[in-house]
Amino acid sequence: MRFALGILGYGAERVNPQRLQASIGIYHGNRNKVDAHVLIPDRPGDVFWQELVAGQRPQPKDGQVEFDIIGAVARLLTDQVNSDLPEDAYDPHGRLYFARSFQARVGAKNMPLVNLYVKYLGDLLTANLNAKGLPLWPDGKQCAIGLSHDVDVPEIFGALRLPTIVQGKGLVWHLAIAKRKAKALLDLLGHKDSDQYWCFDQIMEEEGKRGFSSTFFFACINRASEWGTRFDVDYDIRQPRFQDLFRRIKTNGFEIGLHASYNAYLGPEYLAAEKNILEQQAETEVIGLRHHFWHLGRDVNRTLASHQEVGFRYDSSLAFRDSMGFRRSTALPFFPWDQGARRPLAVLQLPMFCKDAHLFVFERPNPPDPLSKLKACIELIKETGGLGVIDWHNRTSFPKGGKYDEWGKAYLRLLDYLAADRKIWVTDLGTICKWLQSRTLLKTRILVPTKEGSSHAG
Repeated sequence: MRFALGILGYGAERVNPQRLQASIGIYHGNRNKVDAHVLIPDRPGDVFWQELVAGQRPQPKDGQVEFDIIGAVARLLTDQVNSDLPEDAYDPHGRLYFARSFQARVGAKNMPLVNLYVKYLGDLLTANLNAKGLPLWPDGKQCAIGLSHDVDVPEIFGALRLPTIVQGKGLVWHLAIAKRKAKALLDLLGHKDSDQYWCFDQIMEEEGKRGFSSTFFFACINRASEWGTRFDVDYDIRQPRFQDLFRRIKTNGFEIGLHASYNAYLGPEYLAAEKNILEQQAETEVIGLRHHFWHLGRDVNRTLASHQEVGFRYDSSLAFRDSMGFRRSTALPFFPWDQGARRPLAVLQLPMFCKDAHLFVFERPNPPDPLSKLKACIELIKETGGLGVIDWHNRTSFPKGGKYDEWGKAYLRLLDYLAADRKIWVTDLGTICKWLQSRTLLKTRILVPTKEGSSHAG
């Protein structure tokens, strides 16, 4: 309940309804004869509210809502709805196939169910309490879109810099590196522009002239590093050109984040080491991350808890690899629940719902306008007052010819579309995180019941 009320901009105070003279604002439970403006049943089976999703507006009877909004939101945000799937529901990297997900089964691929439920609750509170909460976004903006770029391949020839033999790496690793070196050499020989993927300055110019900024996620562990794998990146941020690039990114007001390595999920000591390396090389504080390959391990909650131990302030790693959509059915920022500690983590989760490959690789058949489905999703985020993070890789965000030229053109059209709508706040993820963490709750209190014999301020 605290999540929903916080999003809606209300402060909450838990009270014992038997000791309170006035009626309470919201009651969630099954006790009879509770004097509350809004009563929400506690029903563990409620997750998908068909009538609301279909566009109907079921009206409460005597304040009694017919669906367990609070419980459903909790089950979606904790991913309980996908907790009992078999091993073959996951790919070899432990990522859930969209087709095997709860979201696919109920047809909620691009439907942020949590947003719908929270908005419904907000409408009830406005109608029944005659009070509005603090806006979620600044300056009258209706929603937020976070721009980000995973830096996987900044250089066509990056693999050529990797050592050919590394002690401790196995045969599979060496064969993979040999193959990458051969491909890099062919790519280098076949391109007139050897820096075709080095698009950072063009990206910053295009976004900046539209009043936007974005986050660049850099990896500091490559394939040859101590815990690097054949799935990690080729480049080395200790190269002088990266130092120059970091300075330009900071000067232009853009953000540098960590692209955590494939094995960073193994423990907080790995994440701490990577965070420290990037901060030293970039000479800036790194407050956010996204895991490379979205490789969080099968115990996702353990990995998310590691973010808190290391001191990150936000993460944006929860997404479907093979489909656009809302991995935990939300287009709202949230603090993931730490089951072991029985409390929310202190690291914001900023939901990523679309990457470039979703539109150009995984959508079959490819639509005439690759952006059409993305625009529809953004409109839904706007209607429900939410947040959506977009990931367009550095090498695909600007048209410089070659295999990603159409991807780059599409990204520029996306920027134009976003710039034309003054109700959408478009910025980097760090700025969004800092805004949310500094947002002050409205002084209007909402009273909600607590367990018998105890009460505290929310």
